[in-house]
Amino acid sequence: MIPGNDIVKDPKITVKADSEACYLFVKLVKSENFDTFLEYEMADGWTLLDDDGDEDPNTLVYYMELDEKTEEDTVYGVLLNDNVHVKEEVTKEQLNKLDPEGEDANYPTLTVTAYAVQMANIDTVEAAWELVVGEETAPVETTAPVEPETTEAP
Repeated sequence: MIPGNDIVKDPKITVKADSEACYLFVKLVKSENFDTFLEYEMADGWTLLDDDGDEDPNTLVYYMELDEKTEEDTVYGVLLNDNVHVKEEVTKEQLNKLDPEGEDANYPTLTVTAYAVQMANIDTVEAAWELVVGEETAPVETTAPVEPETTEAP
């Protein structure tokens, strides 16, 4: 990393041809030290989800509403200009303390995860995100069918 330079990072999300209209989400999780060293801007078209249900300030969720069925594979960029920017004020001393590998790895990271939820029968982006969060955290519950009880007349 060189202070003031950009580092090419190109996370992309591909929505496959013939996909139904959907809410497209991207969750970004920054390491604890990310903001000390790096900054980024989101690519055009993404909107910050105001309440993503996560108390961690290093976790942000953005979304797009894709209102129509896709006719062909469509690629969406996540980061503006496909890069992160090394902050100007980063010092050589700070950089020398970074360890990119091993048990003491402390290199700044940005983890990107994408999700899609079909729009059918879902009224709001918040309701769609709740389905994602539920899938991530809730235990799976199953219900066995109940056989009706029958009695025979004597």
